[in-house]
Amino acid sequence: MRSNRSRSVATTASKSLRCTPCPMSHSWNRCLVVLGKRLEHARTAIARLHELGADTGAGHLHFSEVIAQLMLNRSEEALVAARNAYPRLAREGDHYRLLLPLALLNALHGRPDAAARVAGFDAAVQARSGENASIIAPLLHSRLEPLLAASLSVDERARFIAEGAALRDEEAFKLAFDDMA
Repeated sequence: MRSNRSRSVATTASKSLRCTPCPMSHSWNRCLVVLGKRLEHARTAIARLHELGADTGAGHLHFSEVIAQLMLNRSEEALVAARNAYPRLAREGDHYRLLLPLALLNALHGRPDAAARVAGFDAAVQARSGENASIIAPLLHSRLEPLLAASLSVDERARFIAEGAALRDEEAFKLAFDDMA
């Protein structure tokens, strides 16, 4: 069980990583600077939780790091964060939230067939659970869809998405993490 102190560290860092729309007067570069600062805050919180022996509860912080790294176009760092997030989120039953970012990572790493399958599994999980799509899903889809369209025909995409929807959990996550450097 997490202590109140470790829970407080995790909550504070998680809130600081939430993206808020920038006023029109801010440039995208300014937003990236702010995002970078928030990312460092999350990393500090993760390190502090590790020091407290409570880093098993840092799954959502690692997930926030995945998203921040993807927004900063740092796919290698996002993959490391995803690998750190997965076992922690799996303990809480929240590992499905990694699927769409993992699909994007697969596409960015030149694995469009795996990306489409993982995205298909993500869509199937959403349909089964009835859970609302994440607030970041449109951002991830806006980056994923053009990559898939450029690499796969419409028929290939449909076939891979259908294959992904039929996967079991273990198969989907094995596919999502396998063969990515």
